[in-house]
Amino acid sequence: MTIRITTNRARVFASALFSALLALPAAVHAQGQSAVITGKVTSEFGQPIDQANVYINDVSISVPTNAQGVYTITIAGARVQGQAVNLRVRSIGYQPAVIPIRLTAGTQTHDFQLKQDVNRLNEVVVTGVVGEGVERAKVPFAVGRITSEDLPVPALDPVQALAGKVAGVRIGSTSGQPGSTPEIMLRAPTSINAAGRSQSPLFVVDGAVLNVGSFDELGGLDIESVEVVKGAAGASIYGATAAHGVIVIKTKRGANRDGITFTGRTEYGFSDLNSFHYGMPLNHQLQLDETGTRFCTNGSGAVASCSRSVNWMSEVMRINSIATDTVRTGFGLQYGQPSGGDLLNLFQANIWPGQYYNTMAEMSSLGAVALHSVDATGRVGGVRYYASGSYTDDQGAIKEFTGQQQRRARVNLDYDVRSNANVSISTMYDRGTTDLHSPAFGTLLRGATPGTDYLARDTLGRPILNGFGPTSRPTGNGSSGFVYNQENEINYRVSDRFLSSATANYFPADWVTFDGTIGYDNRTRVDRDYVPKGYRTTTVSTSTNFGNADVANRREEALNGAIGATLRHTFSADLNGKLQTRATYESDVVHTDEGFGQQFIVKDVFTLSNTSTQFQVFSSDQTIKRMGFFAGANAEYKNRYILDGTYRYDGSSLFGAGNRWAPFGRVSGVWRLSEEPWFHVPHLSDFRLRASDGTAGNSPQFIAQYETYSCSATGCSLGQAGNSKLKPETTREIEAGMDF
Repeated sequence: MTIRITTNRARVFASALFSALLALPAAVHAQGQSAVITGKVTSEFGQPIDQANVYINDVSISVPTNAQGVYTITIAGARVQGQAVNLRVRSIGYQPAVIPIRLTAGTQTHDFQLKQDVNRLNEVVVTGVVGEGVERAKVPFAVGRITSEDLPVPALDPVQALAGKVAGVRIGSTSGQPGSTPEIMLRAPTSINAAGRSQSPLFVVDGAVLNVGSFDELGGLDIESVEVVKGAAGASIYGATAAHGVIVIKTKRGANRDGITFTGRTEYGFSDLNSFHYGMPLNHQLQLDETGTRFCTNGSGAVASCSRSVNWMSEVMRINSIATDTVRTGFGLQYGQPSGGDLLNLFQANIWPGQYYNTMAEMSSLGAVALHSVDATGRVGGVRYYASGSYTDDQGAIKEFTGQQQRRARVNLDYDVRSNANVSISTMYDRGTTDLHSPAFGTLLRGATPGTDYLARDTLGRPILNGFGPTSRPTGNGSSGFVYNQENEINYRVSDRFLSSATANYFPADWVTFDGTIGYDNRTRVDRDYVPKGYRTTTVSTSTNFGNADVANRREEALNGAIGATLRHTFSADLNGKLQTRATYESDVVHTDEGFGQQFIVKDVFTLSNTSTQFQVFSSDQTIKRMGFFAGANAEYKNRYILDGTYRYDGSSLFGAGNRWAPFGRVSGVWRLSEEPWFHVPHLSDFRLRASDGTAGNSPQFIAQYETYSCSATGCSLGQAGNSKLKPETTREIEAGMDF
């Protein structure tokens, strides 16, 4: 009996175990089945929208649409728990849309039809806000934004692209010379004394803070978007370097589709001066002979005035046409440099005789502007890439100038490490060659004579060096030539720049995001200025006639990094909150070396070792370090009441030893009246009130905190008293606005 009972129990146990094993794969399959969400995104006119972003914030996943507007989202079974989530879609130029769904195993289809967003109120702004990004309609301060769609013909650099497109941005080029850095001002100056410091805004490119180089090295074709925060209230989260505002530049990223797409572009044009009418002085006070066509020379001793006269251009050619390193002395002209009582009785009432030459027109040239570029974008596996190469040639608008040439390469990569983590890498290399000659506009405007052909060459084929002589104008103004220096002096710059950044994001849970950014900017440049042996001057100059050399090297290296976390919480169906914390670090190093020597031993050998006298060597080093801690909170109620506050604590080696840290902060809010149930105003789709009260800083110049001395063979003397209590400038701004 016992044996039988035991046997029966064993059989029952084996049968149950076998049944359980058969059922296990089905159970595992049911638990691990993925959720697949697919659909199509079209415009209100039924056209498919390519590269629209379809995403679910609750599970931190997003995908783009393809050329047919189709998207597919696959969510691992481990994350599918039947929970309610919001399926959202966003595309530039369209109003975003949302569909509430429930995540369940299997496939479900949801299509979107987007309406156009004419005012771009739903564009996402990332500059100066708390969190990863905020819709423009919810930003509590003024932000200007342009995208590549606003620039069908991109400028050679992204800064010039802002001209006339963002309110309150003033961009001026003091020289207009290719390679010169434009002056940028947002709204108005914030410093009474800006000696040794820039009044330009803070620039950030793909997370890399720009403290070196010039903007033309970035190129305009690779720019995806530019955001401009104009004042301290909006820029407060950037702390002690943002009192003049902030400009954040994003470059293009890789396409979210398999395969590769090539784009080529070639542009060719010309640049010239906008006017040749500069007020050429046609009237003069010089004495003419009885024919009214020749100029009287001065009298001296027994020689009476006007006993001799000269033809203007004949005298110019006589002065210059001599086989020496100098020029002949020109005849003094009657009343050419009046003094004493003559100043009371002379008037510029005579009309210049003979032929006129418009000197501005002679200096000008239709300088070619050429741009050639090619780029490739696509995706391989989980890596999206954008690569480009370009060549620009901007010759400027002045004769005999070569302008600036840029050769540039860029590679941007985005990699989805896993469903909740991604890494973005941006790299750029640029090599530039810049002509450093300076056009003689001062000579032109201070008295270039209308009767001188400044393009004329002397009998030896050389450009004229002297337009007449020092006795033809008061103090000799306007007597120099305009072409000789460009043809004979060698003066140029070669620069190399490498700019890179890397950003990582990790979403371990729906309510938290960790991020980190590191940026590196390295720029080296070599300036070479060679005055050849035999260079001509109006008077004897051994330092110039025998030639000289000046070679200067400058190396700039900047490093910045940041780590942070963003916490999100939904308190109720109407109330959402965000908390962001961040720590930042920056380091800027500048090293310069310069050597100078005079009198070349061997002609046309341009090295410092070939000079024989007046050797001089200069060098300098400076290192600046900054550190900051930031915290910000944002609350949004019923999609129409937004309140946020920020606090930043910055330390800098530019501050005095007794004041290394300074606080900055902001309180701001938005009331979207158009979202109120009672708001019904025809033809007014958005109406909001906003206000911000914040502070930002401007750091002192490098030497301001130090005690300096001037030393020589006879001893040292105090140059500047130190200031251990030196603090940054703090600009407070209260900004209020009404947008509709």
